[in-house]
Amino acid sequence: MSIDKAKLFSLFDNIKKEHRDNLGKVMFKQRTQNSDVLIIDGTNNFCRNFCVVPTLNDNGDHVGGVSGFLSSIGYSIKLLSPTRVIVVFDGKGGSLRRKKIYPEYKAGRKSPKRLNRTYEGMVDDGGEAKALSNQMSVLAEYLTTLPVSVIAIDYIEADDVIAYLANHVFTKPEEKITIMSSDKDFYQLVSDRINVFSPIKKKVYGVQDIVNEYQIHPHNFIYYRILEGDTSDNIDGIDGIGLKTTIKRFPMLLDSEKTSVEKLLLYATDKINESKIYAKVSEGTDKLELNHKLMQLAEPDFAGSLQANIIDAVSKKYSLNKFEFLQLLTRYGMHQSISNYNVWLQEVFQPLTIFKS
Repeated sequence: MSIDKAKLFSLFDNIKKEHRDNLGKVMFKQRTQNSDVLIIDGTNNFCRNFCVVPTLNDNGDHVGGVSGFLSSIGYSIKLLSPTRVIVVFDGKGGSLRRKKIYPEYKAGRKSPKRLNRTYEGMVDDGGEAKALSNQMSVLAEYLTTLPVSVIAIDYIEADDVIAYLANHVFTKPEEKITIMSSDKDFYQLVSDRINVFSPIKKKVYGVQDIVNEYQIHPHNFIYYRILEGDTSDNIDGIDGIGLKTTIKRFPMLLDSEKTSVEKLLLYATDKINESKIYAKVSEGTDKLELNHKLMQLAEPDFAGSLQANIIDAVSKKYSLNKFEFLQLLTRYGMHQSISNYNVWLQEVFQPLTIFKS
């Protein structure tokens, strides 16, 4: 039997073309501006870098908060390839709402320990506070030259803004959210659509990652947090309860079915004779209800007008302005702070300019 080579080659060509088309659909599927949103906890990220990055500028002034912040988000953008980036900071008076509920909220909070540096001008709390404020202002200037959205709403903390964006603004199934923060309170928001990226651990946490590491489902992570409390915010938990005790005494927190404060208390009351821990929980009704009000992020607990301000702010995005960015490097003597800054701008931020809404 003879073979028609022309037909055979034509068949091969059609197969290759179909393969290329299918591959293209997979590799180059259309991504819109909101396909993969990276929301950065700006306050958390800036304070962490301010404390641990020892970079000095050409004049010998500390600029670690600024350079560390920019390097950190640059790393995250290259790693995660988002279609847009939103940076959220605490607004002026952001803690007031929670302080009305609990006056001791964040009371006596001290600046985080300086880990990697000591230098003249920041030997006391006053000097450090001034330096932190100055660097925050400088960072704000840099961010206006990059293709990101920047949000700081008066009377709302960054945590609440981030949670509102994740749960109430970007809600379509095709809109994937990654929250960049070292604050584990955000684990309560993790779902099939929302992840948390830890810049310290360099790890993205999805549902199964949290289950594997904590033996608690994200749907119930808030209940572990209200039992344990949060010393950094001066929120007391139930005495004697940490992660291991929570896992042992409240195994239902591993289930994907969400529990409630009421169910938690009923469970403890039913087992009150089995352990002193259950007695403490049963007697701590007021504390648990208060902690839930202070620590839950799933449902917004602020005025509708402020919610509208968030929506308005997220609709605005700066453009990439390389010239102004380089001018700032000169003005603040930071050319040595970011290696190969021209290439860095091109590789990290140029891709964010191509996505349309």
